[in-house]
Amino acid sequence: MLSQKDLLSIQAAITAEQLLFEKFGAYANQTGDPELKQIFSTVQQDEQRHLNSLVQYLNQNANH
Repeated sequence: MLSQKDLLSIQAAITAEQLLFEKFGAYANQTGDPELKQIFSTVQQDEQRHLNSLVQYLNQNANH
């Protein structure tokens, strides 16, 4: 079972990852440089994986 402190930390990390996902998507859409667009898109995908991992961990451990 997760402690309250751990739960709050995971929730804060999820919020941060969501924000980063949105920001890097916006950066990718705003740039006209194809190489930079690819970099931002790749980082956005990384943030999505981080977010998915955190949510999965939370779902598996929050009620145990």
